[in-house]
Amino acid sequence: MAGPNWLPYGEALRYPTWQAGKTTRLSVQNADPRWPGKVHVSSPASFESEDVVVLGNTTTSIDRDWAGMYIDVRNTGGPDLTVWTE
Repeated sequence: MAGPNWLPYGEALRYPTWQAGKTTRLSVQNADPRWPGKVHVSSPASFESEDVVVLGNTTTSIDRDWAGMYIDVRNTGGPDLTVWTE
């Protein structure tokens, strides 16, 4: 759907999501084998938010129905990350 994009520490990206009733997969990849990473995911149109931790040298994905609302993804800890949605 969108990305992949490089996301340095402290930076944020905004991604579109699929319409209501269809889940959007957000994937976060951490290529640094030494340090875990973390992103904060929120939707400006709702009060929902969560943190996603990504261990070193792994990719973590979450599937959510954000009902077509944009989501903001901010790198809040650790190394630079790669982020994309499907």
